[in-house]
Amino acid sequence: MQFANDENGQRTHIGEAQETAQYYCPYCYASMIQRRGQINIPHFAHMKGHLCTDSWKYEEMSEWHFSWQSCYPRANQEVAVINDFGRHRADVLINDTVVEFQHSPISTEEFRERNEFYIACGYRVVWLFDAREAYQSNLSVDEVETSVYRWKHPPKMLTGFDLYGKIQVFFHLQDSTQEDGAVVRLTWCSGGNLSFFKSAPSECYTEAEFVELTSTGKVEREADMSGKDELVHILYIISRKDGRTECCGCPINADGFAPQIRENHRTACDECAYCREVLSDRSLVKCAGRFRTYLEQIETVLETEQLDGVVYAFTYIAKDGSIHKAEVSVPDSPASSIVDLARDYDAGVMIVQNTHNNRRFMIKKDVEEMLVRYSRVYGYYWNERYNCWSNRSNEIFGPWKPEWVVIWFKTKDQAQQYRNSFDS
Repeated sequence: MQFANDENGQRTHIGEAQETAQYYCPYCYASMIQRRGQINIPHFAHMKGHLCTDSWKYEEMSEWHFSWQSCYPRANQEVAVINDFGRHRADVLINDTVVEFQHSPISTEEFRERNEFYIACGYRVVWLFDAREAYQSNLSVDEVETSVYRWKHPPKMLTGFDLYGKIQVFFHLQDSTQEDGAVVRLTWCSGGNLSFFKSAPSECYTEAEFVELTSTGKVEREADMSGKDELVHILYIISRKDGRTECCGCPINADGFAPQIRENHRTACDECAYCREVLSDRSLVKCAGRFRTYLEQIETVLETEQLDGVVYAFTYIAKDGSIHKAEVSVPDSPASSIVDLARDYDAGVMIVQNTHNNRRFMIKKDVEEMLVRYSRVYGYYWNERYNCWSNRSNEIFGPWKPEWVVIWFKTKDQAQQYRNSFDS
């Protein structure tokens, strides 16, 4: 901790503290000691064994962390952020923007907790991760596309990350005072998986540019204000009867299927110009391929007409200023009822997903037998909060409705060994 309060409650930096004076923690108000060794950066610390009321775990300040934090005015460093649920320390708070510097690994739970706390306090959050060591070993730029990065053993804290929300993530890749950016902003990743992620040439910054950007309070990436982001269609990554896992309803490929590539949770859609987002944890693809004839002509989308969430017509202003209305064909839904899917796939074990609410269930018993015995269908639902299947089976409502797709299955002949593995 670089700051503590003196006996009059005034914030004091360790560099200005008198060695014989007494200082107190701004969070729990306990007496602090000054550490001025030859190895670590001088700092205030609690007495050994004392537990501060600020329950977050703060990494021991590294030279990297200290260097970045010192780029900002002292008045904006280590600022106490307070709400009804706690009192915590932001590395930097400037113009309603919290800047957090992270040198060591951080868990998904801690990453989410800090973001939720700061956002609840009304702040946007910027994270800068020290990726310099990884950039020298297992993090590299793609040989063909220089805005694409590949990470062999990436951190896993970005589950549920919103690229256009109040949370922005940057990586510090190399020390540089040249024009080449040392810091890159994360602009795309698939389902929070950093093994394959993108930045952009316009999102690379020198150290000074990063400090200037975060100090302005205008750090969010601007979403597409043209309205083109409404021109997307949800496609499902499903399991076909022949065992292949592919994206169903692809408007580009003649057979309507885009092949799925399991490595690194990537799909062929990742390489497609019309792919807007791949949500690998939900087996969904946001695709603009149905509207590809119009995309280059559109300046602004004025209105869309939808049926069950599917755009079938839209009005737009063209780049020459003229106004047009376009209609696009609505593809057939790949969905069917659980009863029909179980019969068609001859499934003994299958994972189905509802195309209306995207809930997933694992069905481990014969569907027709359950209907005969219970007049119901039961399955284990996927708990997205904890990333695991439920402990007990639950009734699946609407098994007769044509709103389900199969995203994984095994035939009855293969099912027994999988049941044994699931139960073990």
